Amino acid sequence: YALLQDSGVSIDSMLAQAFGTRLARGIAPSLITALLARAKLGTTSTGDLNTSGATGATSIGYQDLVKLKTSVNSAYRASGKVYWLMNDNTLTALDSLVDKQGSPILTPQYINGVRYLLGYPVGICPSLPDIGAGNIPLLFGATSFFAFRRVEGEGALIRLVERYVESLEIGFKSFLRANGTLLCASGA
Repeated sequence: YALLQDSGVSIDSMLAQAFGTRLARGIAPSLITALLARAKLGTTSTGDLNTSGATGATSIGYQDLVKLKTSVNSAYRASGKVYWLMNDNTLTALDSLVDKQGSPILTPQYINGVRYLLGYPVGICPSLPDIGAGNIPLLFGATSFFAFRRVEGEGALIRLVERYVESLEIGFKSFLRANGTLLCASGA
């Protein structure tokens, strides 16, 4: 209670930012589940099927990247919102690819602090699974075809003053309702 009274900084704003980050991290796995449920293996913006990796079920090689990239229609690839999506472990595995002489196959490229892969930006998505049999660890496509919906008026940061008044404490609670889906998953 005293911290709220004596602070020269807006504690409510700091908590709103902290809760926002935490809510986003909590919602992301559900959004990825919704995306993967509508998408097909080797996901692309139009739901094209990249059926088999050239390097096997538990690895991703350069050929797999090229195949996935070209499985997206060139009209979608030309849009400004095309991304590779993967978690940090997948990006590390791709950065670790070497040829027979031990030289890196992919040279990390950054433009204005954004990582690029084969000419397209990389988005780190911690909710995507690691490379492994039966997993979809890598997505490529026009992210503008993923719709995110936040229910208007269904998110709040609530200050609980009366609940803890006897101990001169204040509690905070936050919640948010949201969902998302892939549009045009069948390419229609």
